[in-house]
Amino acid sequence: KASVGAMAQRLSFSKSKTESRYDDKPTLADDEKNFWCNWKEYKTKPDEEIEKDLLSLKKEHKSAEFVEEYLQNIYEIPSKLSNIILLYLPIRNDQKNELIQHFDVVPLSKDAVKEIQTRARENIERFLNITETKGMLSPHKIDNPIQMLDYYIYEIYWYRMGVQKFKDDYPNQPSDILGILRNNQWFYYKDGHPHLYSKQTHRQWICLTANSLKELLLKMDERDVDNFIYNYTKWSPLVLQRCG
Repeated sequence: KASVGAMAQRLSFSKSKTESRYDDKPTLADDEKNFWCNWKEYKTKPDEEIEKDLLSLKKEHKSAEFVEEYLQNIYEIPSKLSNIILLYLPIRNDQKNELIQHFDVVPLSKDAVKEIQTRARENIERFLNITETKGMLSPHKIDNPIQMLDYYIYEIYWYRMGVQKFKDDYPNQPSDILGILRNNQWFYYKDGHPHLYSKQTHRQWICLTANSLKELLLKMDERDVDNFIYNYTKWSPLVLQRCG
């Protein structure tokens, strides 16, 4: 686990230096080294709407009001300062182990394990390349896909699972994952067809990274932002150009 200071930095909702480029017209840019499918429909939210979403996310904590009152009454911390402290509370409980359990099932066929291993390596390599991460083990040196997830991902705050089975001895795959990598970067992964495995490749997926949650949400399609804010947990395919 990282230091408290590093944790506070990545859990902050505060505006990062790189966010200004998205204020006028949020877009996905090649120079950000992000990958995405060629959706005919992709609409991001403006800055003010993301601010409202983050506020609603904060209010999702039932304990937030109690903590703020406690800080003010017991330690006589001014309201303005206590609000800043609350910004560093985790946005949700870590769901990484919960997601891992979806893959930690038996029996899995050898082909299924190989497919999961291939998919995990491909996506981890994408995120390592996007964030230009150095000094970590190559995913090709880790055979167990579950160990890969645990090694490269710090925490997961939201995911949606596919609902269509590929085969009986294959586990369902996630359609969306949002969380923090071990390098302190926020990340979002989307698979438009989670019922397909690597032999049935497609271009309807997306990998995004950012320095803060707000910056990440500014890059995401507005429907994916809403799915995250309302914590929808099951994949619901829409029109093909939407990718689910």
